[in-house]
Amino acid sequence: MKKILLTGIMLSTSVFAGSQWVTPSKSICTKNNGTISTYGVCQAKWNDAKEICKLFDARLPTLKELQKEVDECKSKNKEKDAYIACYKKKGFTGSSSYWSADTDKKYPKNSYGMNFYSATSGGGSKDNTVDVRCVK
Repeated sequence: MKKILLTGIMLSTSVFAGSQWVTPSKSICTKNNGTISTYGVCQAKWNDAKEICKLFDARLPTLKELQKEVDECKSKNKEKDAYIACYKKKGFTGSSSYWSADTDKKYPKNSYGMNFYSATSGGGSKDNTVDVRCVK
């Protein structure tokens, strides 16, 4: 994992399959309406998550990008514990559900997310607080 100093704040990044995943720091998260979970993960409402990612010159990932990470872990790891270890090694931890940038076209107040533990996607209100991971 590579560490980058950004205006005096440590930012953790990791590169997977051509994408650079960015984990928001505690200070950036909390200064932008986010909270830190008991797992140490930034959690925010969808609009706040988008703004948090912009501060790192990044964006929320698409559902397809999140699905790619799940599929990669599932294809290499048939047992549940190995699958979980794989996505945690990639930096996806916490409650295991992460926002995507994709908005529900039928219900624009909802967005899609990916639950890494169950390897499923689903929609929910943009006012929900969900884990945040950004991509460059």
